[in-house]
Amino acid sequence: MALFVLASCDNDEEAYANYVESSIYSDDLYEDLSELLFSFSIKQSDSTYLAVDQLVDIPVYVDGELWSEGHTNFKDLSYFSLDTNGSVVSSSVELKYLLYASFLRPTVGFTAGSYADVLTSYRTLSNGDHFCEIPKISYTDLNGDTISIYPNLVQTFVVKPDQSQIHVADFQIQLN
Repeated sequence: MALFVLASCDNDEEAYANYVESSIYSDDLYEDLSELLFSFSIKQSDSTYLAVDQLVDIPVYVDGELWSEGHTNFKDLSYFSLDTNGSVVSSSVELKYLLYASFLRPTVGFTAGSYADVLTSYRTLSNGDHFCEIPKISYTDLNGDTISIYPNLVQTFVVKPDQSQIHVADFQIQLN
């Protein structure tokens, strides 16, 4: 009998490492909110818009606690008419960058212990009013240098029952 139990245990970490469900259902079958959506555009002093492949190193704080730190989706700039000035690329058309800030972000290589740690630290937002802060956004210029801007974006939002994600805000950041 013990041999059967040992033989049936599978050490296939890949099966759990690719788990992409970003929310967990509660006992009352309502889906808990666990993903926040944002869009960003960065307007430069000459009224053009910054054009980069993606915005990176974006910490998102909710109610004063770190919720997520990530990057926007990759943007294919080949479809836009762009101007280059030194190491800065710009567009006359507003370019929006989308950020999906998800609290639970699984990666490849979970062990049973690390997966348990993720589940015990899993956080969702309850119904009601909340606020989020985005203190910093970074991007890479044509020289390969990482440029950070500190817009200190703050937005309030309301979580309603049975929301798994919520669009929090469209931010237009003005550079001087």
